Amino acid sequence: MSDPGNDADPANDADPANDPALAPLDALKAALAYFGETLALVGEADWDRPVDEWDIRRLVAHVIINEAQISALVRGENVEWTTEVDTSAIGTNAMATWRGVALGLLGALGEVGALAASYPHPLGTATGEQLAGMRVVENLAHGWDLAHALGVDRPLPDLPAEWALDFIRPMAGAVLDSEQFGPPIPVGLDADAATRLLALMGRDG
Repeated sequence: MSDPGNDADPANDADPANDPALAPLDALKAALAYFGETLALVGEADWDRPVDEWDIRRLVAHVIINEAQISALVRGENVEWTTEVDTSAIGTNAMATWRGVALGLLGALGEVGALAASYPHPLGTATGEQLAGMRVVENLAHGWDLAHALGVDRPLPDLPAEWALDFIRPMAGAVLDSEQFGPPIPVGLDADAATRLLALMGRDG
């Protein structure tokens, strides 16, 4: 895959990872950027690399589908929830497809009142802010999964990881009750936010 340059970051006109007090959309922008920059490292020979019981192709399709579902939900469109992953969702250019759904998600949640509104979700009624938080957690987790599968060192950005950790603690049971998250792993009290977040999601960071 060719170098997408700034296309890897759907919010390249800002640097939310350096904001000392992240708002939900800033945390989402930073998490999307982390996933996108990692996706940019995937070469044509990498798509069949294993990611636990999946492969990179299925992982990326899963993320793309979920971004599109949440965008549609927030925009008031009908959403057909399914746990099946159709890898054709990647399209002919994974980076272009991902960038499109990432920008669509940011646009939907950036509409006036979208973060405060409530939406019907398979996990229960959720506010737009909670939906944004779920996408922050998943983009960080799967960005890390992708880097791990590629064998590259891509630490989670500190501030989005701290934001995600604060978000996920009160609702860890619901958010983490998924085949995508393993049992929590014990870590030391002095572990940083990224390590604690990954451990909470069953990942040894």
